[in-house]
Amino acid sequence: MSYTVIDKVIIALKTDLLINDTIKGAILILVIFIQIIGPKPRDRFGKPKVETGK
Repeated sequence: MSYTVIDKVIIALKTDLLINDTIKGAILILVIFIQIIGPKPRDRFGKPKVETGK
């Protein structure tokens, strides 16, 4: 999701501005964390290495 979509969803909840900023910050931190940690399991369980017939 883009930042503007997240922003519109949070604004639709009609909460306090400070709470809006807190929720947006938490979501952005979570997304960054997932992007940093996410590739590691894929590398570990990715395609098997093909051996050449040496």
